[in-house]
Amino acid sequence: YQRRLHGYASGNQLKSDSSLLMYISALRRGCRCVEIDSWDGPNNEPLVHHGHTLTSRITFRSVIETIRDHAFTWSSMPLILSLENHCSVDQQQVMADIIRLNLGPMIAPPFDEAVDELPSPMALQRKIILKGKVEFEDDSDAEDDSDADDEVVDDADGGKKSKPKKKAKKAKGSKKGSDAGRSPSPLPSGAAGDPRVRSLSRMQRSGSASSLGKSVSTKYNADLAALTHLKGRKFDDFEPAATVDIPAYEMASFSEGKISTIAKTRAGAFVAHNRRFLSRVYPAGRRVDSSNYDPVPSWLLGAQLVALNFQPTGAKMWLN
Repeated sequence: YQRRLHGYASGNQLKSDSSLLMYISALRRGCRCVEIDSWDGPNNEPLVHHGHTLTSRITFRSVIETIRDHAFTWSSMPLILSLENHCSVDQQQVMADIIRLNLGPMIAPPFDEAVDELPSPMALQRKIILKGKVEFEDDSDAEDDSDADDEVVDDADGGKKSKPKKKAKKAKGSKKGSDAGRSPSPLPSGAAGDPRVRSLSRMQRSGSASSLGKSVSTKYNADLAALTHLKGRKFDDFEPAATVDIPAYEMASFSEGKISTIAKTRAGAFVAHNRRFLSRVYPAGRRVDSSNYDPVPSWLLGAQLVALNFQPTGAKMWLN
């Protein structure tokens, strides 16, 4: 039921204008998942733009206000906000405050860790769901949800498969810059009962790694995490042993290149994976002209969030 866009860019991904009108247009065309690529801005005001490019800047505040006003003008089905978060801890707190102030009762209730299934779209009508990372990984081996270059899975020959990591990496020590030596933000009022925050709070106190073998660094903001329903995680393997302890609200992202390989070698495993978890597919990083790939193979494999650029028209958008 989700349709998604690289929401703010009005043209190509390198030097076009970032525009609130693109969010409005996409929402009015039925898009049910939009990306918000946030970065630190001046005067403690987070900005939205495509990082490391010449695209113009708009404020995170104005984007959330626009979503508040237009989220359900066309459809009452739930809207997912995909937070591509590159902000410092302090500006993540500003993001959390802006979201609460503007979206308030529109935000869906927290997803229960003890429940093996996510609520249905019908149960979440006119609700907003936040997706993003609540654990920040080492830059050296992180696989985030950004539109990175195509990757291939290890078992391209149909034989070898990646193995789940058995040993957790130690948390990184002191960091350079303003976050050096900073302790994770305290839990906000009322957040202690949130199952997503409880597990992260335990990891912070003990210094232990997550079930996926990744450490929690000082870049994590507890208040923003308390608002996050769908937690992005690094994909490891389709084997049941690799996912048995993973809550249903955790999800992975796959590039269009990886999906092409999976379709040839492990289609059945991916279909089974998508019966329990949400999966996001995103365009290759080389699509700087905002072109689109064919979404049909991803849909046939059961992927629920198939990211398309809403700027162009043509057969791929007509299918959507």
